[in-house]
Amino acid sequence: MITNGMIKRAEYLLLDSGAISILEEGMLRSTKGRKSNRKDLELLFIGMLLSIQDRHCATIKSIHQVLTEDLTLDQQLHLGVATGNYDDQKMLKLSALYNQVRKINNCLAYGFGSRLKLNEYERERRRQVVVAFSNALNDCVLAALPVDHTTLAVDGSGHWA
Repeated sequence: MITNGMIKRAEYLLLDSGAISILEEGMLRSTKGRKSNRKDLELLFIGMLLSIQDRHCATIKSIHQVLTEDLTLDQQLHLGVATGNYDDQKMLKLSALYNQVRKINNCLAYGFGSRLKLNEYERERRRQVVVAFSNALNDCVLAALPVDHTTLAVDGSGHWA
């Protein structure tokens, strides 16, 4: 069961840390395709954290199921998974999440195996965006930990342990 506390933690890690803003800005600076939908980008990563915590899985299908099936209607409305009122609702589509993953890949993939035709400047710019995104998440986690300890542990999912 997904609790409100789990949702608040995911929002804190992704939104309050500025990590999603870093990712979004890095994607905007790319010349590939249309602008990304900010809300769908947020839902992709919030759903990913919730899916990892609840289902121990981060596939697009499991992310969609967590967001559309495992959350209460109030939680879905809060996050924007469902829009409208109780009688006439629109639900987040699976294709919207796939589109976000495709957009991230098109705008930020920098490996030699995935993007052969990138110049070195663009390859480095993309790498720096991904590193900045990761650092923002790590900084947010470290800021929330007690400061009186000299040793910290993070489990395989990247959550506090």
